[in-house]
Amino acid sequence: VSSIMFSPDGNKIVSGSYDRTVKLWDSSNGNLIHNLSGHEDVVRMVAFAPDGKTVASGGDDRTIKLHDAATGKLIFDKTLKGRVTSLAFSPDGNTLAVANAGVDILDAKTGENKYKVETEDFYVVSIAFSPDGKTLAGCFRTETKLWDVANGNLKQTFAQTADAARSLIFSPNGKTLVGGSPN
Repeated sequence: VSSIMFSPDGNKIVSGSYDRTVKLWDSSNGNLIHNLSGHEDVVRMVAFAPDGKTVASGGDDRTIKLHDAATGKLIFDKTLKGRVTSLAFSPDGNTLAVANAGVDILDAKTGENKYKVETEDFYVVSIAFSPDGKTLAGCFRTETKLWDVANGNLKQTFAQTADAARSLIFSPNGKTLVGGSPN
């Protein structure tokens, strides 16, 4: 298992794996609900939409797939420029940010590209939305950047002293951003 997440209500778990599968589980008894196949390589990231109705997955096959969490039905799939390293739904669930060789900002209902944040072909290794959904944080190389979600404009850059943060999270009030790296 390469990625795992509880649904917002805690009733389901989604897992992505090295065996190319995405699985939905009942968290109360561990029973498999759906096996969401279709990826052709390692699934690196999975995420639930904030309402728990949609599951996103992405990985080394350069695709992002959205499935209906109740039925397992594929909503859309999209091939991107590079392998998917991180993904995040906006707090309102309308936008899906997908980190790869840049950051693709997608309409979470249709998969249509809103815009792409270019990062000079460096892979973004982690992303996170601020609690108000107005700012997207992304980390690559030795920098963490903040972008305006409405238009993709760069708001701020933070230099780091070590490796890129593999995990990013905003505090509930949105005033603090924390990143964790292996070094």
